[in-house]
Amino acid sequence: GEYDELCFLRWYAMSAVGGGWMSDYDVVPLKSLVPNDYFTAPEELSEGDMDGNNGIPLPNNGYFTVYSWQVPSLMSGSANEWERLAQALMDLTHQHLDDFYSDMYALMDYDK
Repeated sequence: GEYDELCFLRWYAMSAVGGGWMSDYDVVPLKSLVPNDYFTAPEELSEGDMDGNNGIPLPNNGYFTVYSWQVPSLMSGSANEWERLAQALMDLTHQHLDDFYSDMYALMDYDK
């Protein structure tokens, strides 16, 4: 349905805005997900590494990260990582054109 189509499109939207954090509207992290030195940018990072996150380096060097195992409700990554995952999940949908298949199911299949 339309809702599930929009769930897939949000992956591309995150790439288009330069990456960063994405959460479902009903997700509120109750503890810090980043180390204490998170706001101290390592010298080896370039400005491009911090795009999409207001100049603050993303956790895990911008590699795509899902914070609630296999449920795409809180995620972070660079623009390139969002694009990579978006394309990988879309590729998986072609195997499920005749049945219900959400971005959550695609993420679980991608993790196999």
